This record gives sequence, C-alpha cells and structure tokens, in this order.
Amino acid sequence: MTSDRRWYARAWTWLDDRIGLAPLGELARKKEVPIHRHTIWYYLGGMSLFLFLCQLVSGVLLLFYYRPSAGEAYESVQFIMAEVKFGWLVRSLHAWAANLMVFTVFIHLFSVFLLKAY
Repeated sequence: MTSDRRWYARAWTWLDDRIGLAPLGELARKKEVPIHRHTIWYYLGGMSLFLFLCQLVSGVLLLFYYRPSAGEAYESVQFIMAEVKFGWLVRSLHAWAANLMVFTVFIHLFSVFLLKAY
C-alpha cells in the first residue's frame, strides 16, 4: 500500500473486503445521470436526504436533555434553550429541518410524478 493512497480508497477496500461492495460499485458506474441533472428538480431527493440527516443528528443531540413526560417537557425545553450550550441552535435546526424536509419531500413527490421519473 502506498502512502499517497487516499483515505477513501483505503476505506472502500476495507469495506469491500468485509461486506463485498464491488457489485454495488459496478452498478453505480453503469448508471447514467439523467438529462435533467442541472435543474432544481434533480436535487430535491438529495436535499430531502440531507434534511433527514440533520433531523437525525439534531434529534440525537436533543435526546440527551429532553424529558417527554407531561410534567417535565416544558421545563426541559426551557433548559435546552437557555442553559445547554448551543441548545437553542440545535433545537432551531431540528425544527427548521423538520419543516423544510416535509416541504422538499412533497415537492419531490410531485416533481417525480409530473416529470414521470418513476
């Protein structure tokens, strides 16, 4: 192994040795990007995935401090917003990502239907 090999090439080799990713790589190389790849409609699926990942990460971070019981929920949200370092940012990111994800998923659904890209 040479020292100039990139980290992702080493990671791909490591994963391929263990779970056999070569067939997936071959399938991905044969796929062609559609003609509408430079339009906003093409990126809606990726935007939805990105917002879902934001939801996942911020939800896990909020999970450490949020108490879902009826008596403690309000106080735990106030604690997150006021006392937890960058808690206001994580909670706002979680809320905005949720709303935007619903919006992008619906737009993606209708664009796939109207462009007949199914």
